[in-house]
Amino acid sequence: MYEKLAICPCREEKQKDRELREISQIPKSFEDATINSFNVFIYNEDNVDIAKSAKIQAANFVKHFDTFKKAGKGLYLYSSIKGSGKTRLACSIANALMKQHNVKVHFTTTLDLLDNIRKTYGNGSSFSFEEIIDMYKSVDVLVLDDIGVENVTPWAVEKFTQILNERMEKKNVTIFTSNIDVGSLDFKTKNYYKEDFYDNESERIVSRISKMAVEVAMPEENVREYQAEEENREFSKILIGE
Repeated sequence: MYEKLAICPCREEKQKDRELREISQIPKSFEDATINSFNVFIYNEDNVDIAKSAKIQAANFVKHFDTFKKAGKGLYLYSSIKGSGKTRLACSIANALMKQHNVKVHFTTTLDLLDNIRKTYGNGSSFSFEEIIDMYKSVDVLVLDDIGVENVTPWAVEKFTQILNERMEKKNVTIFTSNIDVGSLDFKTKNYYKEDFYDNESERIVSRISKMAVEVAMPEENVREYQAEEENREFSKILIGE
């Protein structure tokens, strides 16, 4: 009589978690970031309520993700100040979605997205153009960081339109972060045959993003420096033997 070896469910769960992590490309500094640990009190008093609101909206988005997923709705986190916590909170949401809803997430900056597509035109790329575009189109949740800072060219506009169109049609969820609100996004490109700019796909891209995501205001404050100071104080205590 032979004994049948069963695979431990916890082992399968850990393997699945590792696979989701590999796909996600969440920055290492935010791999363990959670919504619960998002500290709203690091902001100045005037910004605490805005931070609290953003945190509550992030938690409710995860809690009611099935509803948002059905509608193909994501989030658009914005603040004109760099270091305001947009990327950190977006990654916290992504981490929660992977853990609680078992969805595939991919994080990328808009600059890296365009750069990765460009690399497929050369001989050294590990992926074909079709493979990389399909990944951006079809992943369950795409975190698109820093939209609005890319160099706007007809080629970049074309690729964004291609990816966003497909995601909108499939109702795949996209989480954006930006230094500007949706209405201020501008994808106009230079018309080299005339002395002006033309709309190209600009208005259509902006309208797509408006349809795909709910805007969430972040505090107009840079807290990155505060966090660095806090971390350095803790390491200084180690250095002096406290």
